[in-house]
Amino acid sequence: MPSMIITFEHIAVRRFGKLMFPQTSFAIPVGACIGIYGKNGAGKTQFLQVLSGKIPIVEGNVQKKDSKLLSALCHLVESNIYRLLPMFMEHFYQQRYHAYGSEAFPTVGEFLLNKRNIFIESPTRDESFEAKVSDWLSFFDILHLKNDSVIQLSNGEQKRMMLIKALLNDPEVLLLDEPYIGLDKEGVYQLNRVLLRLLEKGKSIVIVSAEACFPEFCHSMYQVEEGKILPFSTHCLPTNEDIKETRINTATITSPEELIFFDNIAITSNGRKLLNNITWKVAEGERWWIQGSNGSGKSTLLSLVFADHPQAYAQSIHVFGIPRGEGHSIWEVKQKIGYLSPELQLQFDHRLSCQQIIGSGMQENLPIERKLSEQTLQHSHALMEKLEIGHLSERHFTEISTGEQRMVLLLRALIRNPAIIILDEPFQGIDVWTRQRMLQLISEYIHLNPRVAILFTTHQYDVIPHFITYTIQLKQGVMMDVGVYKLNECEEAEL
Repeated sequence: MPSMIITFEHIAVRRFGKLMFPQTSFAIPVGACIGIYGKNGAGKTQFLQVLSGKIPIVEGNVQKKDSKLLSALCHLVESNIYRLLPMFMEHFYQQRYHAYGSEAFPTVGEFLLNKRNIFIESPTRDESFEAKVSDWLSFFDILHLKNDSVIQLSNGEQKRMMLIKALLNDPEVLLLDEPYIGLDKEGVYQLNRVLLRLLEKGKSIVIVSAEACFPEFCHSMYQVEEGKILPFSTHCLPTNEDIKETRINTATITSPEELIFFDNIAITSNGRKLLNNITWKVAEGERWWIQGSNGSGKSTLLSLVFADHPQAYAQSIHVFGIPRGEGHSIWEVKQKIGYLSPELQLQFDHRLSCQQIIGSGMQENLPIERKLSEQTLQHSHALMEKLEIGHLSERHFTEISTGEQRMVLLLRALIRNPAIIILDEPFQGIDVWTRQRMLQLISEYIHLNPRVAILFTTHQYDVIPHFITYTIQLKQGVMMDVGVYKLNECEEAEL
C-alpha cells in the first residue's frame, strides 16, 4: 500500500455560512497524480483551498507524514499574479500595453527572485538559485522574457511564470487549478514534461479541471458533485447525443459595411516587434477565429480594435470608419463593442454583485463610478435568467467560481447590443454544459443581429464555434495565413 503525504478523515469546512464537503475522506499518496472534475460552481477550487490549508477544517481529522503545516506541504499555484503583488501596485487592465508605469512592476526575473521587496520573504541572492530560475525559464521557452515587466506578459506566459514560481518552492504536493487553460499546444507539452519529472522525484500532483482534461499519467480521478467528493464516473460527462449542435442563419448580408481596417500595422515593445506588417479587414457579419501560440500577438491585435493600446494612435487604423486618433473619443468606439477576456476578469471590485458587473457593460469605464439605473439592473437579471444563473444575481463577483465569472462577463459584453463582439478565450475553464449554454446565447444574438462581427480566440481546437466564417493566423506578430474557415480543417491539419 503506498504511503500517504496527507490523509483527510471525515472532514467538513464552512464557507459563506454553509457546511461543505461533509464527512469527506481523501488521501494524497506519495508520487501520485490525482484528477478532480466538476461542473462550474461545484466547489473544485474551494476543495483545493481546503487541501492547501487556506480554508480551515471545522470537522474531522488530518494526518500528515510530518509536522509541517498544510500550506508548507501543499502549494496552490495562483492563477492571478496580482494577488502576489503589493497593494500599492494597483493597475488598470490596459496597462500591459503601456510603456509608462510598467517600471513600477517587477520584471519576470525580479518576481521569481523575490527582489524589490515584492514578497514578505527576503530576496534570494544565492547564485545557484538564480541559475535555477534561468534553467526553468529556458525549459518553458520564456528566458527571453526575463527582463520584461510581469504586467506585459500574455495570459499563457503568465501561467508559465506562476508555475515556475511554485516549482522554485519545491513543494511536496502541487495543487493545479485548471493548469492547461490559456496554454498553446507547446505549453501543454512542456507542462506535462514538468509534471512527469516531478512524479519521478516522488512529488504528488492534484489537478482540477471543469473539462475533465487530465493527462494520461493520472493515477486516480474524483469528481465534485453537490458538495461531495466522489469517485469519477464517465456517466457525469455529456454524450454526443446530449450536445446539440447550434446552427444559425448564414444568409449572405447584402452590402456589408467595413467595420475594421488595419493598414500595415507595426507594434513594438522593449525593442521587440509584437505585430509587424498587419493589413486586415473585417466587415459586417464576419466571424473570425484569430489563431496563434502564446505571445504571438493575438491580444495585442484585439487591444488595437478595442482602443486599449496607446500605439494605435500612430497607426493607420479605422474602426467603424473612424480613423484612430482624429479627435473622436475612444468611448464612441468602445460603446459599440462587447469585450470578454481573461485579463478583464481580474479587474472587478470584490464588493460588486454579479448583477452590477453585467449592468456596468452599459457604461464600459472601470471602475464603476455611478449608480446603475433600476432598468439596467432588471435587464441584467433578465439576461442572467436566460443563462440559468439568476440565483447568482446578488452574489459578489469574487465569491463565484471562475467559470461562473466567465458567464457573467459574457452577459456584460452583450448587454448593450454591440456591433462587434471580442471573445478572447471565452471558454477557458468552462465545463461542456456551460459552454453549450454560452454558445446558444451567442448564436441567438447572431441570429437576431446577423450584421454583428465576432473576433474569437482559443487554443482549443475542439471548441471552435460553428458560426466561425474566417480565420487569421499569427506567428511572432506576423500574419501567416488569412482566409475562409472550413469546419474541422484545423483539426485535420493537426493530425
